[in-house]
Amino acid sequence: MKWKTPGSGDKDKPNSTSGKTTHVGRPASDETATGRPAGGSRSALEWPARDRGRKVTYYTNESKQEGSDRTRLFDSTKAEAAGKNTGLADPVTGWLVVVEGPGRGRSFELGMGSNSIGRDASQKIALNFGDDAIHREKHAMIIFDPKSRQFFIQGGASRNLTYLGDKLVLAPTPLAGGEILMIGETKLVFIAFCGSDFSWT
Repeated sequence: MKWKTPGSGDKDKPNSTSGKTTHVGRPASDETATGRPAGGSRSALEWPARDRGRKVTYYTNESKQEGSDRTRLFDSTKAEAAGKNTGLADPVTGWLVVVEGPGRGRSFELGMGSNSIGRDASQKIALNFGDDAIHREKHAMIIFDPKSRQFFIQGGASRNLTYLGDKLVLAPTPLAGGEILMIGETKLVFIAFCGSDFSWT
């Protein structure tokens, strides 16, 4: 594999049938900036700071077939910027973990505001693993209030009952973390991530 920099001549310039790889703006020597042989594996962090973020054109073996001129461009500067600006619209605030029932071992993320629980796929917490005692929609709700940084559980719109430990949930009840919830024939443990010490807002 040849390493070349712009302006170093065209004798090694890859064409559509060469299958060579050209790294634009990379060192022209047979070793990387870290001293590894040119054929060794590299990561983007191994390049000198002056070379990071430059566009690299890859001429793959696909270009050998039928005179194809396929290329791939990669700009790490844009990729890093996109990663920094990407955020979850509904960040995780806690989890429910199934400890008894058909879905034993499964976990579910809780988000901001109301988290509806039911068997239907439209529910935030879709417990659709075979417990028919769970109502399809809004069997129960777990709510995270970002202003007070508190969790609450309340019964849903269905006639199916929800228990917090051994107590029937009849009104919104605060959750601190570690509680056992009984929904249908399924037992879950509530785990809080956000709280008085941390919240996304």
